[in-house]
Amino acid sequence: MTRLRRAFFGAVVLVAALGGVEGGLHAAIGNPPPSTHIQRVGQCEIDASGLVCSFDKRLSVPVGPRGQRPRVVFLGGSTVRRDHVPGSRDDFPTWVADSAPELEVINLGVAGYSTAGVWRLTTQLAPLKPDLVVIMTGHNDYNASVFDGSIRAITLRSLPFEVMLSRSWIHHWASPLRQLRDMRARASTLAIEDDFAIRTLSRVDERFRTELGQALDASPAPVVLTTLLRNWDCPPSGVHTPRDSACARHLASVQDDLARGGWRGVAAGTHEQCPGSSLDAFLRSHDAADPAARAEAWAESLQLDAAPLRAPLSADAILREEAGKRGVRVVDLAALEGGYQPLAWFTDAIHTTETGARVAAAEVLPAIRDALR
Repeated sequence: MTRLRRAFFGAVVLVAALGGVEGGLHAAIGNPPPSTHIQRVGQCEIDASGLVCSFDKRLSVPVGPRGQRPRVVFLGGSTVRRDHVPGSRDDFPTWVADSAPELEVINLGVAGYSTAGVWRLTTQLAPLKPDLVVIMTGHNDYNASVFDGSIRAITLRSLPFEVMLSRSWIHHWASPLRQLRDMRARASTLAIEDDFAIRTLSRVDERFRTELGQALDASPAPVVLTTLLRNWDCPPSGVHTPRDSACARHLASVQDDLARGGWRGVAAGTHEQCPGSSLDAFLRSHDAADPAARAEAWAESLQLDAAPLRAPLSADAILREEAGKRGVRVVDLAALEGGYQPLAWFTDAIHTTETGARVAAAEVLPAIRDALR
């Protein structure tokens, strides 16, 4: 009993000490800056002055008084606004603004935002009086690396807890370890023992469907929705396989080639050592001459990715279905040919080059103009 009491009082003292540290730092400095995308959730708000991000004023977006031009607001994650890349012109709203000076384009994308984050901003849009809202969302709902190596995108139910975490200095100090893990996951295709991402995919689909519907219903203006762009030439990030398997050893031996995009040189060994895996399906999609076989293998590679960076094709089906229920216009970017061209449209698995951004803008702009009529 004495030992239990000591442990209990030790825990109380530790919690009190940590609380004192948190309180002192907040009094002296304020909220911590974000060192991972997850900390951005809850730290950006919309009011009549625009998007205000308390953690980094440079990422805020000031919005002036309404003029005569139709006001179009864009919402989403880093595929909508590369706010973490200063001066970037690799996002499609930039090219919409260049191509349509008759429109007032306001880009309020926030890197790392899942659909729950988009919903939260949509509920705050009314003071800006938009004429139209354009939403691209989905990758971060499924994206494993953004959310600490597991599928844990922000949900509406968990949002208050995540907002609390985002303002914690202790949580902030722990984040460099997660960043290293994130960088490693992005650098190569990893052998992943846990099939959590694959097992929970249907649940993530349903959560995405629910939160997308809530975001669409909350918009104070008509919405144009887009499906998702994906780099067909980028291999999957995770292969589900036991740690000591022949497949895991094979992946370790070709990791440098995969990180450099040299997946074509590892095809034969992968088919033999990792049959039926996400990487095997990816390689089959590029080997296939028949377009239908290629599309089927590509969809399989996304479904089997054990550490996904891209949303599976089911996300596009949900985007189309939820838009159809509400009479919302959809721009089907996922149907565009060319996403498999190396270094042409993409800088990585999901982020566009200027070329890709211009292609997407050219597809989206006619739908914007039609909706405004």
